[in-house]
Amino acid sequence: MARIVCAAPPLFGHVTPLVALAERLRARGHDVLVIDYFSKPFWLPPGLQRVAIPSFNIEHKIGAVADGSLVTEALQALQEFCLAVHADTLRHCQQFAPDLLLFDQLLPLAPLLAGTLGCRFAYTISSPLEFLPKDDLPSCVSKGMADAFNTLFAGLCADLARSVPGCGDAQPLPAQYLCFATPAFCGVAQHAAGASGIKDNSTGTTGAAPVSFVGPAFVRRDPSEDDAALAERIALFKGRKFFVSLGSVLAGVEQNRAAALRIFRNIVLSHNEADCLFLFSAPPALLMDALAGLPIEATVLARPFVNQFYLMEHFDLVFAHGGYNTSAECLYYGVPVIAFPFVFDQTWVAQRLEQLGAGARVSRVRHTPAMLRALAGRLLGDPGAEAALARLQGDVRRFDGAAHGAQAIEVLLGAVPSHGITSVARS
Repeated sequence: MARIVCAAPPLFGHVTPLVALAERLRARGHDVLVIDYFSKPFWLPPGLQRVAIPSFNIEHKIGAVADGSLVTEALQALQEFCLAVHADTLRHCQQFAPDLLLFDQLLPLAPLLAGTLGCRFAYTISSPLEFLPKDDLPSCVSKGMADAFNTLFAGLCADLARSVPGCGDAQPLPAQYLCFATPAFCGVAQHAAGASGIKDNSTGTTGAAPVSFVGPAFVRRDPSEDDAALAERIALFKGRKFFVSLGSVLAGVEQNRAAALRIFRNIVLSHNEADCLFLFSAPPALLMDALAGLPIEATVLARPFVNQFYLMEHFDLVFAHGGYNTSAECLYYGVPVIAFPFVFDQTWVAQRLEQLGAGARVSRVRHTPAMLRALAGRLLGDPGAEAALARLQGDVRRFDGAAHGAQAIEVLLGAVPSHGITSVARS
């Protein structure tokens, strides 16, 4: 069995699927260490080894300047974070002596550490944005933004290699990419199942490293007493039930404040009726400001953090930001999404949900309560939308990302035969 170190930046959407995969690898007998960079420990399934390297809160670094660029600030924060945690991460990795580093692709320390340690590394892809079909006009704009991001990110990696001592032997490419999305969601042609019964696709990416589409992976957090009470209250409510979340970062960013206030207020106004319930995952002060002076007829509940995967099945519809992790949870439970994208990857995810009939993409600025009500009515009342959600739910549930990802890693390590797992050239 192999020794594997798993790590991701302290961002919920990136850590969550990786932890689910780490738990499956541990259950299959591998020795797995999770590096936890959160200032408050991330919930881990029992039995997983953890080493804590608390760092500064990336979320507080992003959006610190009201007129700054969200993307460039995020990359600057990521570079500062990598430099801050490199020495401790290397020390713990040297003590663990891994055969493989399994890192989120937004933690570009992996090639530097792998070169020093003399082991291989693989990247997980928490959002499949580069593989998604795109429409023409938004594609032109978004492609320019994505190209700029890739250029900036490449510069960040080069700066890290120059800034971190003793990293001259950095490995340029991972041995494997694991994408936490299904081929169908990405619009990739699907091969027949191999002897293992697992339908798997791989496609070439930059260089020679393959990408395996393993499907979403979910962490099933133990519910707290408050989680259980919320679940009971929501389940017993007679009427329409909506979950609202703009992600763990976006709602609290200063330059997004005006948009978040408008979104929250218009969401409530779209269904401000006694037979409607809203659960907001949002900063309390922000929500209070958004609803100030509004006579509330609906039931409005709020928490700064919500155990989403545990509660999601109770909702009829989700208002979100287009983040892939939340979108995948919605697909798992067959819940439609109205998305207000803030950055280009969320635009593509929201667009893909719309293309597949499982959601709607809405401008975070140009929307009205009447528009939101009409979209919700269509998604909840159209038999075509219901059928599309059922197809996507079946697709997500067939692709157990943790199980498929664990097999892909074992194939990489030579622990199991490939059983028909294939690679195809990306057109």
